[in-house]
Amino acid sequence: MSDTDHLQSKLQSEIASRFASDLSTPPLRWGPWLYYGWVDEGKQYPVLCRRLASLNEEFISHKSPSAGFDFTSGKRIELKLLDHHQEAERFGGYAYEELSEVSPNHRYLAYTVYDKDNDYFKLSVRELNFGSLCNKP
Repeated sequence: MSDTDHLQSKLQSEIASRFASDLSTPPLRWGPWLYYGWVDEGKQYPVLCRRLASLNEEFISHKSPSAGFDFTSGKRIELKLLDHHQEAERFGGYAYEELSEVSPNHRYLAYTVYDKDNDYFKLSVRELNFGSLCNKP
């Protein structure tokens, strides 16, 4: 198919130009929170986030500030629950999430990530108020 290389390249460029630069899922309301995910331009893995539904209009997307409040715009910053890029760093460059679940009290996030070096899924539990991993899930 070497004679179609130019056409393949042109088609790939055309398709790529029609995709949104940052993809996101629609927010899903559960209790007082809106849960959703997004993928940054040029990134491979999604980021799972949440924001309070009652204060939805006061939030901006989590881009560069680490947490809390953006003093430039005067808005709150969404809470980043799970960044799969950070998980990929923990597992040698590859992070495939099979399952994730938020606890009924919205305090914990349990999720599994595939550890390719050891060929198994690892269960992790993150305390959402502080963002820290629990020692023993």
